[in-house]
Amino acid sequence: MKKVFLSLFAAVASLASQAQPMAVPIHTQIAEHYFEDQSPASMMEVDVNWETAPATGWGSYAQFYTRFQAGERSGAYMGLQQDDRDGKKIIFSMWDASASHKVRPYALPHCQRFSHEGNGAMCIMKFQWKPGVKYKLVMGIIPAKTGDVGFTRWGGWLVDSAGVETFIGGYEVPDYNGLKGVGGLLPANILMVMEYYLAPSNVQCSSLPQQSLTWSGLRVNGSRAPKNVYARYQTFLSDCVYSEYVRSYSKGSDSITQTTNVLNAPRANEGAFLWTSSVTPVPTTPTTPAPTPTTPVVTTPSGDKMSAAFRQQVVCTYGRVIRHFKDHFAAALPIREYVSDITYQIGYPEDQWGKNGSLVAALAYVHSEGQMTVVWADGTRQNFGPIGDWISAAGC
Repeated sequence: MKKVFLSLFAAVASLASQAQPMAVPIHTQIAEHYFEDQSPASMMEVDVNWETAPATGWGSYAQFYTRFQAGERSGAYMGLQQDDRDGKKIIFSMWDASASHKVRPYALPHCQRFSHEGNGAMCIMKFQWKPGVKYKLVMGIIPAKTGDVGFTRWGGWLVDSAGVETFIGGYEVPDYNGLKGVGGLLPANILMVMEYYLAPSNVQCSSLPQQSLTWSGLRVNGSRAPKNVYARYQTFLSDCVYSEYVRSYSKGSDSITQTTNVLNAPRANEGAFLWTSSVTPVPTTPTTPAPTPTTPVVTTPSGDKMSAAFRQQVVCTYGRVIRHFKDHFAAALPIREYVSDITYQIGYPEDQWGKNGSLVAALAYVHSEGQMTVVWADGTRQNFGPIGDWISAAGC
C-alpha cells in the first residue's frame, strides 16, 4: 500500500452503515482534551485499544471527534464500530460547513453523503479490528493535486500495531467564509467518545454490557500533546440518573480508559454506578516520577466558595454539551419536548472526595426556551439564555 500517511506526516462523529435514521446514543462516555497551543492543525492522531469489546449485537462505537475553524457545525470524526447489522468496521465522517459548501467524498464504494445526523459525507468500510490491539487513527490534509482550486483534500487512515496502513477515505472540503478547506482542525476540545447505540427499546442501565477501551498518544501535527483532560459520563436511559460526572486531570496525562459495567447509575442510587475513568500519566524521562493527577481547586469538599475561574469552566463544559445536542441531535430527541429540564451533576475522584464524589453544581436546561440555570452547591444561581447568547455570557 502506498505510504500516503507517511508523506502526510512529513508534510505537515455515530453514523450508520446505511444512510438512514438511527438511534441517538443512549449511553456515552466522553474524554475532552484541551491544548495550550490553540493554533489550527493540519493533522491529528490518537491511539485506541478496545481491550474488552461487548459481547452483544448492540451497536458499540469508539470515536474521535474534532472541529474545523469554520465553526461548530463543521467537523470530523472517525473510529471503530461494531453492530449486529454489518459487524466490525472503521468510519471517517465530515459535516458540511453550510448548505452551499458541501463535503465531496472520494469516489469509493464505501463513501457517500448523509443527511440523517446533520449533513455531510461518510466513509464506512468493513474491517476486522481485534480487541486488545492498539490502532492509530489519523486524519489530516492530503497534498493537493494539479488543478485543485477552491477546496482542500482531507483523508483518514487507520494504522495497526505492525505499521500497516489502511486508507479509510477522503474528502474534497470547499473553502468557506475566507477559510481554505474550512481552515485547520481546532485543538480546543477534542473528544474521545465511547457509546452504545441500536440497543433494544426496553434496555435499562442495569442491562448494559461491559466494555473497556483506552485512548492514548493524542498528538496534533505530530508533536503537540494535550494540556489536560476532562472525563464525563452521560446517559439517556429511563432508569438512569440524567447526570454528568466530570473528572479533571493535569498536564502530562497521556492515556484515559473508559469502562462500563452492569448496574450503571440506577435512578434510585446515584452512587451505585460502576463506571470508571482513569488516566495514566507519562513521565518526562525514564527516571522522573509520573506527575500526580490533580482536580480543580476548591476550598472545601462540599464545593462552596469555588473560584470564578472554576465556575466558568463548569458553565462552559455544560454549554458545549447542550450546544452539541442542539446542533446535531435535537430533531432526534423527542424526549426533550416532554422533559422540561435535564439535571447534570459534577463529582470528583474517590481518593479525594469520597466514594460517591461531591456535588458542586446542578444544571437545569429548559429545551423549549433555550434557558440554562446553574445551581451551585452554596445555593447561588446563575441564569443563561436564550440559547443564542448564554455561551458568550459565560465567557467561554
